[in-house]
Amino acid sequence: AAGGIVKNGDGYLVYAGGDDVVALLPAKEAVTCARELVGAFAQATGATLSAGVALVHYRQPLSLSLEMARAAEKAAKKN
Repeated sequence: AAGGIVKNGDGYLVYAGGDDVVALLPAKEAVTCARELVGAFAQATGATLSAGVALVHYRQPLSLSLEMARAAEKAAKKN
């Protein structure tokens, strides 16, 4: 399911397992895709899902990009 949602957003699925998804998407599609993933997860499991979105430049080191996405996810979980 996650792969199809990401693909529909013109993205690339890096990893999907359990409640974890890592994907690369165009900035204009990222929030919409995250919302669709949250909805699909809730429908499939009845549980909630937190999403972290980091907008980064393609030349930024991946390690820094992942760090920013994890920080965004942690902030989302606090709400």
